[in-house]
Amino acid sequence: MSNVFVSHSSQNAWLIHGLVELIRMADPQATVFCSSEASIQPGANYKEAIYESLRNADLFVAIVSREYWASRYCILELGAAYERYCFDELKAVSIQPMLVPPLDKGLALANTPLVEMQLTDLTDVGSLMLFLQKVAELGHAGPVGALEVRAAEYAAFVHRGVLEKTSLLDDAEVGAYFDERPENRLPRERIVRCQRLTESPDDERLLFTFHLGRLPYDPSFASVALQFWDELNLREYLAFDSDAALCLDVDNVDGALESLTVELKVGDNRVFRAVECELTEGANTVRIPLAPMNQRPLAAISQISLVIHPTRIQALEGEVVFGNLRVDFAGRNLFTEL
Repeated sequence: MSNVFVSHSSQNAWLIHGLVELIRMADPQATVFCSSEASIQPGANYKEAIYESLRNADLFVAIVSREYWASRYCILELGAAYERYCFDELKAVSIQPMLVPPLDKGLALANTPLVEMQLTDLTDVGSLMLFLQKVAELGHAGPVGALEVRAAEYAAFVHRGVLEKTSLLDDAEVGAYFDERPENRLPRERIVRCQRLTESPDDERLLFTFHLGRLPYDPSFASVALQFWDELNLREYLAFDSDAALCLDVDNVDGALESLTVELKVGDNRVFRAVECELTEGANTVRIPLAPMNQRPLAAISQISLVIHPTRIQALEGEVVFGNLRVDFAGRNLFTEL
């Protein structure tokens, strides 16, 4: 029988239940401690319960994510486990870091003492099976080959969950542009400007301000460009839901815009698909189904441009707030029941 301690951020609690189930399937006798799985009895001292479980753990599982490194409690738990790993010769603990995308595998453990340790990718079936074999060996349990189907379901569940929680604005390089010509003497920021309005990690918005009336000519467009240096794979969302759609919240603050054109670009920013979306004054949600665009370029989007055309605006000056650029799933989640 093995004692397993699962250390994770509360923001990653959604993926813990399925992982704990897999651990118990690999070793039915395993004792698993996890704060989000009711491992601490009512009335027990929280800190003492954690310390006791850390002291007795045979396997310390760290769910390494962006949120993990931002949690002081997770760092303390990892530090305590690493101290045992290095100095407790009588009852050494094994440490298994597990990666939650979109954290980069090459950087997840960089600048930490764990940098040489092999990561388990929670979205990779082969990697999960190696981990489950390790659990079985620690608990002197049998082979884990029969778990492969369940591991594949769990990997797909995590993959979909990561996609569903991903804000596409997070890693985008943002710029504001317009139809620049030599006769314009004003700096670009006097004509168009885009600034982030991030109040919290879960609130990523862009304020786009335009003053097209300051130009000595009639411009053909103004836009906010979201550049993705690693390319954006929108096609993978369709593997989980054929009704998946690219969505964007648009606050048409003063009603200046009649419509917004969303351009998906590939390669050297050639337009792959352009969709015009009607707007009303105030709050709008733009929804663009991905299925009609299910072609190879959809897996390699280099830029998304949010374009306004002077022929479809009520005023040459105004402001718009863009936020929560994401892909929404509309259909049933096949991997919820784990």
